[in-house]
Order: sequence, then structure tokens, then C-alpha cells
Amino acid sequence: MAWYAMAYAGSASLQKGFGFVLFLWLARALPVDQYAHFGLLFAMQTGLTAFASAGIVELTIAALKDHSAPGSRMKLYARADMLSYALAAAGAVAALLVYLYRVQAHGSVAEFLAVVACGALTAFFANQAAFSRLDERHFRSLTIGFAAPLAGLLAAAVAFWVWRSVPAFFMGMAIGLAVAYGAFQFWDAGQRPAGDGWRPVIPLLVAALPYIVITMLVWLGGYGNTYFVDAFFTSGEVARFTFAYTLSSILQLVATSLNQVWSPRFFNSMATQTVAQLEERNVRFFRLQGLVLGVCGGFIVMMLPLVLDVAGGNLLAYRSVGSDLTWLFAGYAVAIPWWHAQNYFLVHGQGRRLMLIVLYSTLAGVAAWLVLMMLLGVMGIYVGFMAQMLIRSVCIWFVANRAWSLRFAWQGPALALAVLAGARIMSDLLSLGDAR
Repeated sequence: MAWYAMAYAGSASLQKGFGFVLFLWLARALPVDQYAHFGLLFAMQTGLTAFASAGIVELTIAALKDHSAPGSRMKLYARADMLSYALAAAGAVAALLVYLYRVQAHGSVAEFLAVVACGALTAFFANQAAFSRLDERHFRSLTIGFAAPLAGLLAAAVAFWVWRSVPAFFMGMAIGLAVAYGAFQFWDAGQRPAGDGWRPVIPLLVAALPYIVITMLVWLGGYGNTYFVDAFFTSGEVARFTFAYTLSSILQLVATSLNQVWSPRFFNSMATQTVAQLEERNVRFFRLQGLVLGVCGGFIVMMLPLVLDVAGGNLLAYRSVGSDLTWLFAGYAVAIPWWHAQNYFLVHGQGRRLMLIVLYSTLAGVAAWLVLMMLLGVMGIYVGFMAQMLIRSVCIWFVANRAWSLRFAWQGPALALAVLAGARIMSDLLSLGDAR
């Protein structure tokens, strides 16, 4: 587990590190208004990816107990793939409406189609990597989850280097992901059974509805908020939020990499261990996760001003983003109880109950976010993000604790917040010293 956790973290760091450098390059090369346009399109891509993945892994986990034989699992995965294709098509229609309403004035048909292709293909590879993790085929999962997105990013980088435009970036990424898709189909030829028609997908689609609601609400509380920022503030603030939130996703990826190894082990241990035994292990894992998140986030907060000064260009417009970024990182720190409790709902197949928790907590969180934006102005964007993550964590942990008597793993969030606060204070002191 330790080696695979390191491999997931390492591959995620390499991929996200390259994406981080690429987005820095975009922010440096593009004027603020064009980078804001990029932010709206990237939010659309992530929304489509989330929609095309909604419920796929969760429904598969719930059905694993009835599909223990390898051949039966392959058929289960094939049906999940068909559900994903249907969701991607529906998501593309919804994305078109958003594009026509909010983005069309600055875009083109080719740009929109490229964004849709990027979103759908990214969802496909995320699903395939997840299926491999459920089989504990971690090498295969690492290969799919790392190589395909990296191919898309590399192609996007080449296209942007040649044409220096936002449409070129997304068209390049779409081409890179399409090539990776072709390579995957060649590699997987003969290993997957053919789908058994669309009829078995209809019950899956109905069962996926709670997860679709969950996914869209979670997206709205993340990249989807770009459209709220666009509605309330200037394009400059859209660009600033895009820049800060993109950097903060590094912490989310680190947390996800650790969860990707821990969650399958947790699922497979449910039948052999008591809740008390599982919670003892959970507390240790989430304590470690909090420490890792704090150290990674603190390092970024301290190093970011130096990196932006060295890079120069349009990046200097984002030099003061450190305080905003700290609030975003704090949001992921207080999300640890969410990840802790969510595994119990997934392993027990309680999608509807989880949907209701997400529905009420996210609505309350987004409402608090909007109120904070109105009261605090621009700062409310970032404080509100942390507030809505905290509200979600408190709600889900309260319900899960009543159902399964969970232990409150407070050490993880506390460690992460303490390290982040210390890093922010050090960064301010260093900036003050430089000013003198």
C-alpha cells in the first residue's frame, strides 16, 4: 500500500506539476480578459467531466458483491461505460446552453466542440482508472490515469506554443486525448466484453440520478463557482479566481491520490473488521493525510511569490493571490471529515441518503458563499469556499456518526490548518522583509 500510495502521489504530482506549469504559462502569456475566458471554458470542461462520471464508480462499488467473478465484473464495467456515454451526451447538450448564454460572444463552434471532447474523454479515462483500482490492479490504474491526461496536456502545450490562443489549447488537448483513447482501445482489445445493449443501462441511469445531483452540486461548489464570480465581479476577478483555484486543486489531487489507495482497502475490509477496528485505522490515515496536505499547501504558499517574480509577464497581476490561496487550501483541510464519512455511505450503497446530505449541505454552503461574497466582496469568494466545505463536512459527519458511531478524526484538519497558518505567517514576514 505504501509503495502504491507513493506511486499515485508521484504520478499525480508529475501530472499536476506539468499542468501547474502549463497554467502558469497561460496566465503569463494571456491578457487577463483572455485568461478569464479560459477559466470559463475550463470550468465547463470540468463540469462535463464530472457529469459524465456521475455515479459510475459509486454504482459499480455497490454492485461488486453480486459480480465477484472476473467475467461478471467485466460485464458490469461495460454497462458502466455505456452509462457514461449517455451522460456525456446529455452533458454536452447542457454545456451548449451554458456556452450560448455565458461564453458565445468570445468563442467559436470549434472551440466548444473541443471543450466537449476534452470533458468526455477525461471522464472516460477517469472511469477506466477507477475500475482498475477496484480490482486492485494499481499498475494498470496508474498507467491509464497518468498517461492519458498527460498526453492531452502535452498536446495542448504544443498547440498553444504554436498558435498562442485559448481555442488552440483546447483543440490540442482534444487531439492528445483522442490519440490516447485510440491507444487504449488497441491495448484493451479483446479484454472487454461487448455491451449487452442499452436496456440494462436504463435502470442504472435511474439509480445514478442521486449521484448526478451530488456531482453537479459539488461542481457548483468548485469550478462551477467561476460563473458566479463572472456574474458578480469583473473579468479580472474571474481570472484571479481561476488562477487561485487551479493552484488549489494541487492539494485536492494529493488528497485524492491518498484516498485512491485507502478507499479500496477500506471497502474490502468491511466484511472482516468491526467499525471500531476500521475507525482506528481511519484515524491514523486521515491524520497522515492532514499532515501531507498542510506541508504541500504550506510549501506552495511560501514559494508562490518567488515563482511569480521569476516568471514575470502577466503573472505579476496574480502576485498577491497568496492569502486567497490559503483560504482555498484551508477548505480542503476541513474537507477531511467529508472523505472520512463518505466511504461509509458508498460501501453501504446509500446513494439516496448521501444525495440528501449533499443537497442540503451544498445548498446551505453555496448560500453562505454567496452571502459572504455580498458582505466581504472579493474576499468572500475565498472565505466562502472554506465555509461551504466546512458546512458540508459538519453535516455529513454528524449523520454518519449517528449511523455508525465514527470517531472524529480532528487531528488531520488541525494539523493541516496549523501548518498552513504557519506558512502564511512566514510568507507575510518574508514579504515584509523584502519590502524593507
